[in-house]
Amino acid sequence: ENALVVIEACKYLQTYFNKNLPLVNLTTDDIKKGLADVYWIGRLEKISQDPLVYIDGCHNIDGIWRICDFIDSLNYQEKKAVVAISADKALDEMIKRLDQTFDQIVFTKYTYARSADAKTLYDLSTCPTKVLCPSLKQALDEVFNNKSQLTIILGSLYLVSEVKQLLKDE
Repeated sequence: ENALVVIEACKYLQTYFNKNLPLVNLTTDDIKKGLADVYWIGRLEKISQDPLVYIDGCHNIDGIWRICDFIDSLNYQEKKAVVAISADKALDEMIKRLDQTFDQIVFTKYTYARSADAKTLYDLSTCPTKVLCPSLKQALDEVFNNKSQLTIILGSLYLVSEVKQLLKDE
């Protein structure tokens, strides 16, 4: 959706440039190259190939719905999520949607004060194969020692930052 907004904005700019600034030439190839070069840290960012692990800072109910819709569209038999969410978010709704998408959910927390307690998240879930990992380090060990076809670490931009730092330190 963000890319579509960019494309539409560029189309508008092309028309504007053609009328008002004929020396500025924004081509379709320019737009394609620009979109191909986009890299958004912490947004569906691959952090491991084996096992296949992505990280996404989807930190609100809309972000959770969008990532779950995307994951639902993929053809993987095993889909694991590692989840840590800020306590001031719509936890019930977010966990309910995650339960519908993932075969296994690992609940954890990040160290920043806003993090919801991992046990609180765990208790909200009805996932039959949920796992409680009180620390993010334990959750990452779970991901890399008990591989799944696809794992996504999600729920907070604070989580993204902390995971990236832990992986960098190791």
